[in-house]
Amino acid sequence: MAGGVVLYVDDEWTNRTVFEKTFGGRFEVVTVASGQEALEKMRAGPVAVLVTDQRMPGMTGNELLEQTKKEFPATVRMVVTAYSDEEPILRAVNQGLVTRYIVKPWDKKELEEALAWGVEAWERASDKSEIALRLIHAERLITLGTIADRIFHDLNQRVAAALKYNSERLTELSASARALETLVEERGEGLSPEDARNLSDLAEELPEIAEELSYEGQYVLDLVQSYNQILRNVPRESQPPADPRRVIDFTLSVFRTMKTDHLELLYQGPESLPRVDMTTTELAQVLVNLVSNAVQALPSKPAIHAGAPLGKIVVSAREDGARVRFSVADDGKGMEPEVKELAGKMFFSTKPEGAGIGLAQVKRLVAAARGEMKIVSAPGAGTRIDFALPKAA
Repeated sequence: MAGGVVLYVDDEWTNRTVFEKTFGGRFEVVTVASGQEALEKMRAGPVAVLVTDQRMPGMTGNELLEQTKKEFPATVRMVVTAYSDEEPILRAVNQGLVTRYIVKPWDKKELEEALAWGVEAWERASDKSEIALRLIHAERLITLGTIADRIFHDLNQRVAAALKYNSERLTELSASARALETLVEERGEGLSPEDARNLSDLAEELPEIAEELSYEGQYVLDLVQSYNQILRNVPRESQPPADPRRVIDFTLSVFRTMKTDHLELLYQGPESLPRVDMTTTELAQVLVNLVSNAVQALPSKPAIHAGAPLGKIVVSAREDGARVRFSVADDGKGMEPEVKELAGKMFFSTKPEGAGIGLAQVKRLVAAARGEMKIVSAPGAGTRIDFALPKAA
């Protein structure tokens, strides 16, 4: 029998009985009916692996996992769930509450292997082995990858394809915008002033909106397909190098709806830049992540309502020999030295709801393109993230 207690929590007696009968021969299995009972059992003696149902009365699986992480950080935590519970499971994985999730109805072989891995990781952690930390970190990545695989499949089948089709159709319709404007001018006597104004605005703005939506739709489709290829270990199709100015314009448009009198979002640099050795989708991922982080580093919304200025974000780019240099700078609160040291490490985040993936993804993409990245920040002095990419051949 494998060493270490496996504690299973489920409010349904039949599920507890099946679990104990199935795995009791190989592991030291203890079952309880509630989160409170589980905590009492763990306080009475060490538990190697905690497996909890997500939906339970009184104390949910996530609430139990949060308390367990605080009191018993060495225990390997897993959760049993249904696909409909995806949001709390993603939150649990991102916050480090679990290293594995098991989908109902669980597969005996898969769950048995997960329990064996958990007991082994717990035994290694008891010896404070660095290998144990690496195992748990890798397992979290696998878990996130499994969830992401399903999400990207759904996005690819429905959202991205529909967005691309409708944006292309909107582009076709925008070709008649000028005719619509002429029609309103010549035969718009019977229209209300508001309808006439709206139709004129539609005729004027539709081509630009259609072009922007088409670009964004293609970006979403490329992004989804790119992640699908990574998750399935499929060789990536060759894509043309990115036009930095076009991607910067796209990035600024993404945050256009957030722009107010209290937020300045600017570009500083030449009107044209040489293409870089990174795909359009990847460069957009980098810039969108960096600008998003910069927005979050600025004062919160309550400060806006109080009339205080939110701040400024500047995206800069320039040609420098064989490279193009970029920077995203904000005049927010800046980083403490210890935060700056950890920034960009997978799963590290200063935000309670943060996944700790965005900046790590930026570092990965820049490094994969043979680029370089640097964080310049100090408390009260804002943050600037510089990165450089090679020019396309």
